Amino acid sequence: MSADTAVVDCSALVRVLTDHDAFRNRGSVDHLATLGMEDDGPGPTYEGAEVLAMADPPDHTRQRRVLNRVFSSRRVAVESDAMIRGIAHRLVDAIAPTLDAG
Repeated sequence: MSADTAVVDCSALVRVLTDHDAFRNRGSVDHLATLGMEDDGPGPTYEGAEVLAMADPPDHTRQRRVLNRVFSSRRVAVESDAMIRGIAHRLVDAIAPTLDAG
């Protein structure tokens, strides 16, 4: 398959998703230089940090595993709940004098 071939059946899709040697991101983006990115390492980088969406296995897998822990649904829920409660308290505190004067 060439880079401009459409994936139209299940077997082709499975090949694209599992054959990381034939279908890899490294070197596939022509405009990296215009974005200040380089293609000299395991995958495209931005200011020395590999871009997860453009990384190929095993780098992508390793990075995603680390991020999955940080962005777990439970952790996001706990942190966003605390943030939302803090904003709500500040808003209520800001309008409290107006309500008291009411």
